[in-house]
Amino acid sequence: MKIVYCIPSTYNSGGMERILSLKTSYLADKLGHDVTVVTTEQNGRPSFFPFSKKVKFIDLAINYRQYSSNKFKEIVSYPILQYKHKRKLKKLLADLKPEVTVSMFQEEAGFLPKIKDGSKKLIESHFSKNYRHQFHNKGLKKILNDYKAFKDDYLIRRYDKFITLTHEDKEDWKYKDNIEVIPNPVTLSSLDTIKYREPVSDFKNILVVGRFHFQKGFDKLIEIWKRIEPKYPEWTLTIIGNQDNKGYVKYIKDLIERYNLKNIILKEPSEDISKEYDNSTFLALTSNYEGMPLTLIEGMSRGLPLISFACKCGPRDIIKDSFNGFLIPPGNINLFAKKMELLIKNPELLNSMSENALNESKKYNVEKIMTQWNDTFKDI
Repeated sequence: MKIVYCIPSTYNSGGMERILSLKTSYLADKLGHDVTVVTTEQNGRPSFFPFSKKVKFIDLAINYRQYSSNKFKEIVSYPILQYKHKRKLKKLLADLKPEVTVSMFQEEAGFLPKIKDGSKKLIESHFSKNYRHQFHNKGLKKILNDYKAFKDDYLIRRYDKFITLTHEDKEDWKYKDNIEVIPNPVTLSSLDTIKYREPVSDFKNILVVGRFHFQKGFDKLIEIWKRIEPKYPEWTLTIIGNQDNKGYVKYIKDLIERYNLKNIILKEPSEDISKEYDNSTFLALTSNYEGMPLTLIEGMSRGLPLISFACKCGPRDIIKDSFNGFLIPPGNINLFAKKMELLIKNPELLNSMSENALNESKKYNVEKIMTQWNDTFKDI
């Protein structure tokens, strides 16, 4: 089967790019599908994550981000770039003749169903439906966000299939006739390789993985850590994430300096993050919103207990409270700090939750998830 995926680029180190590299490689190598990834912003840059040599890449060179520093130019140029994008993609699909074309809910999402090339159209969302509401905008911005959410509800009806990552997110969509839930798979090495990992209680490091962005709520994380560090000076907090958002990075560094916190380590992401998980005690997530936090699944697959705000969407699907981790009401910094301290002080609880996390992660086994994807492609 010929399958085309549409995504802006693959040079970033985000969860969407990581999942795409795993899925397309599995589809090509294990299931024998003919897979092409179509980008708009690649511009010759190498992919951050490894892809199978069987996966083909085509960049349409639309460059939506070329005017990102000039809002006026960005707005004015957008309709022209959309026209250029649709024209190029239409010609490409006519040449490739795929059976299925997949949108990652990016710039092509609005016009892809209008391209009548004979392929079935599938769209997958890597955010929660109401993520825009997490910005708490008012006035015109709120009106625009409400309008975009309304448009999204209409948009998904035009696709043959719409994939959400969580059951929680599925319930927020008004039109459900074409919705299917397929969670992200474990992206790290086989679970069998870590059956005998060292007890998490042997380490004194709390791990956080996510790009430096408002979405990840690192300001709340710092507020939590300032309650922990003075009591447990031998513990460290490691934050691993893309630091391209210089303004937000400065904001977080300023907070760290203001509170005179010494045990926070900031790192850029690496291709192989397994070692970071394996040298940590538990995983924390303070996001304002998510689609399905890949880091929670990765952490579980390496035996890490989880502690997370119960933001929309994902943590409620992944964490069984007090079993493989703790779910904290969004924004409750004091309770988050208390549960973090509970884990720090209780090695038996840590190791019990670690075992539970490892067992829970098996439901996200890549073979199981990709079988579900393969069945979806065949049945669409």
